[in-house]
Amino acid sequence: MSDTSFKICMECDSDGYVTFECPFCASSFGLRADEVKTEEGMVNELFCPYCGLTKDSGAFWPKEVVQQVCDIARNYVADQLNEMFGKLAKSTNRHRGIVKMTYKPLKKVGISKLRSQDGTEVPFKCDCCNRHVKVIYGVGESMTYCPYCGVNI
Repeated sequence: MSDTSFKICMECDSDGYVTFECPFCASSFGLRADEVKTEEGMVNELFCPYCGLTKDSGAFWPKEVVQQVCDIARNYVADQLNEMFGKLAKSTNRHRGIVKMTYKPLKKVGISKLRSQDGTEVPFKCDCCNRHVKVIYGVGESMTYCPYCGVNI
């Protein structure tokens, strides 16, 4: 069996921030794309800037990204099955025997473009690690945790 990989892209907002979503409190926030993914790779762990809880960075992908991953996988499986059953039907029907095979190809789902929308979030900079986060302004005035090091900004 061969390995297959897919690339998922999300456009940044006008300030260069990508949308993330907390798996605990479901709040959305923005992180600078160049700080989340560097030449060394993705950040391993993130803190929610609202509730302060931490988890693997993959758990913070928004529902739209997870849905796109599922849709891409579904389309890939549909392509593979359509190809396999198409070849099987041709092979079976070529012999003109008693058995005739027909199949209805599986339909693929549409893949939409992912983009981070500009909203009412305000960027903050962490004095501890010098990284940035975009959160809703009212929340930022009371308590905001740095998504990278977890300190109160």
